[in-house]
Amino acid sequence: EKELTSLEVSLKVEDVQKEIHSLEGKKKILDGTITELNSEMIRLHKQSEVQTKLDMLLDSQKVKEESIERLKVEHEETIESLLGPVPLDDLRERLSTFISTQSESVKQGNSQQKKLQTNLSTKQAEKTSLSGQLRQKEDELRDLDTKLSNVCDSQDLDTEFTEVQRNLTQAQEERGCLLGAEHMIKKYIRGLERNNPTCPLCSRGFQQAQEIRELILKLQEQLRKVPANKRKAEEEMETYQQKYDEIMQLRPVKDAAGNIRERDIPALKSKLKKLDEEIKCLKKDVESKEEECVLMEGDLQTAKSLQPDVVDMDRRRAEVRQLQRDIEELKSSWGEPGGAVSGRAMNEVIAEKEEKQLELETLEKSLELRRTRLSEHQNKMHELKARAQDLQGEKLRIEGELQQRTKLEERRATLTSDITNHQRDIEKAAAQLHPIEANIERLMQEKADITQDKEFMLEKARADVDKVKNHGTGVKNLNTEIKAYLQSGKPAQLDRGQQQQAEIAEQQTLKENMQQEVSSRLQELTEHISGQQVRQRELLDTLELRRKETQIVELEEQIAVLNVKLGDMDLKNLERDRQRLLGLETKLTQQLHNASGRQQGFKEQIRATQKELDSAMYKDANHKYSSKIIENKTTEIVNGDLQKYYGAMDKAIMMYHKSKMEEINIIIRELWKNTYMGNDIETIEIQSEAEDAAAASTIKSRRTYNYRVVMIKNGIPIDMRGRCSAGQKVLASLIIRLALAETFCVNCGVLALDEPTTNLDRSNIESLAFALVRIIRERSTQRHFQLVVITHDEDFVELLGRSEHVDEYIEVSKNHE
Repeated sequence: EKELTSLEVSLKVEDVQKEIHSLEGKKKILDGTITELNSEMIRLHKQSEVQTKLDMLLDSQKVKEESIERLKVEHEETIESLLGPVPLDDLRERLSTFISTQSESVKQGNSQQKKLQTNLSTKQAEKTSLSGQLRQKEDELRDLDTKLSNVCDSQDLDTEFTEVQRNLTQAQEERGCLLGAEHMIKKYIRGLERNNPTCPLCSRGFQQAQEIRELILKLQEQLRKVPANKRKAEEEMETYQQKYDEIMQLRPVKDAAGNIRERDIPALKSKLKKLDEEIKCLKKDVESKEEECVLMEGDLQTAKSLQPDVVDMDRRRAEVRQLQRDIEELKSSWGEPGGAVSGRAMNEVIAEKEEKQLELETLEKSLELRRTRLSEHQNKMHELKARAQDLQGEKLRIEGELQQRTKLEERRATLTSDITNHQRDIEKAAAQLHPIEANIERLMQEKADITQDKEFMLEKARADVDKVKNHGTGVKNLNTEIKAYLQSGKPAQLDRGQQQQAEIAEQQTLKENMQQEVSSRLQELTEHISGQQVRQRELLDTLELRRKETQIVELEEQIAVLNVKLGDMDLKNLERDRQRLLGLETKLTQQLHNASGRQQGFKEQIRATQKELDSAMYKDANHKYSSKIIENKTTEIVNGDLQKYYGAMDKAIMMYHKSKMEEINIIIRELWKNTYMGNDIETIEIQSEAEDAAAASTIKSRRTYNYRVVMIKNGIPIDMRGRCSAGQKVLASLIIRLALAETFCVNCGVLALDEPTTNLDRSNIESLAFALVRIIRERSTQRHFQLVVITHDEDFVELLGRSEHVDEYIEVSKNHE
């Protein structure tokens, strides 16, 4: 319904119909206009000389306007980018003003750029100076660190100083101990050498003299070791004292290194960082200013390049205005045969007719488009309405099912309540069940008998009813026959028929009485059967009661078993789990429905895609794809073959070029040696270098060559440009042209020389003349050979005249006329 509403809103049918009606009206108007234009064309065909002149003027005006428009279109974007939208009348002055203003802006921009560049150079020089200072400080710090490390190794100076001070104190104490030990040992030895000595430590006497001697020997041994230990202690003390003095001298070095590391280097780095940022900003400013200057210079050059075209446009506009005045004068003097004056030319009418015809075609296309759009809109509306009705029916069906489900749930609650009541009734009827069972069996037997009698009577009644129906059919047939009889006009048959009819009526009355009796009996039997059905229902309910009681007992036993299995499990937790699982089931059901909806959407997409694939655009796509693949592969093979042929052709052309260049250079060397009288240049030749060899490998690009003339000196080729005299240039030019003519113009033997002796000295003029005589002699047998020389040098002509092959001289002079 939303899609239908949006579709109805998206297209207003009444507006489209109004547009169609309006377009049809316009179409009629255009048809009338085209008819009028055809009539006007017929009239204009009768025009003569004036029409021709007018057409010529109009054509000239159109050509000039087109040239103006072409120039305008060609430079419109450039002019708008430079000057903005400017009318043509003011364009020339505005462009001149812009050029002068832009020139001043370019000068100012270049000046600012130079200032920024100077500032940048200053900052870079300052950075270089600071970098040098930083390197100097770092080198100084490394030297100081090296001095400190040489003394302190890898330890800190204070730690090393503390350790050296401790070791020096220990060495001094060791030396003092050794000095005291030497004095004490000597004193002990002297005491032991007396009579009745005692232990110097504990004053205890000795039992044997041997113990005294052993102790004296031990003390003497210790006394002998004292000098060596004392020297060692003194050496260590001197070493530690020296290191202590060195560390004390390094205190200022450490302070200087600390100042450099903590103050000087960070300050220099901070300044360098600040300078780097300033340089970076200046570079950006310089680059932006350079770009700005380049853009301004580009705009200036563009404006200067535009100036000739703008002047040309201005001139042509003046010519167009003059042509317009001429056209107006011609139109004012041009009257039609009927006395009316036509203001248009034939080409204008034709152009207008073509324009109206094009407008008519466009209008017809627009009209057809709107009609198609309206038809498609109506078809889509019908489809959406049909689909909405289908969905509405499905919605009603689902709502009915939902109501049925609600009723069933209510029925379920009612049945649950009935089950509870029945359970109570079952408990009450349990005690009364045994006496009723015998009565039930008896009643069941009576029921069977009555049912059997009822079936027999019903069968008999059905047979009677069928018989009556058959008689009724017979009556209908007789009525048909009576009608046929009446139509046939047979009175005797009518009497018999009436008699038979009376008899049948009596039988019908009897049968109707019998039918009434049977119907009453059938009604009685039906009532009896209904009572039996009620009784049967009661008996079935009783049997169902017994079955339910049995099920209740079984369920109670199962409940007891389950309670035993459950043990201490909480029923509330189980109920919560059941509710959770029910919620999960509901969620999964919802997801299933969502998935089904998405599946339906995908099916719709598949159908739409299949429909699109069945359309003319994608029909036979595999066949078309195969055809295109074959065509593409064929094209690739052809391209490969063309590349091979191109390579072979290029190689052949290169070989041909190489052979021709060798042939030309051979002729040039021979002519040079026979003509040039100097000794400074052995010979000359043409050298060619292939340019853009990589681009020449592709078919689209063309191989180009750079040719240069070189002179050979001592076997070394040297470029002649700027290194030879004017005469050498002229002689080289003549010889090269002679060689080219000798190589390529074999079948066209015309050799024309215009002032060949210009800038040549006398010896080279003679050599050139002799060379030409030799060429004449060699080519004298060739058919069509001609030598034409134009010169003012009579000596050169005389040298040529010595040959017997010169046919004639033509002297050209001028007189007073």
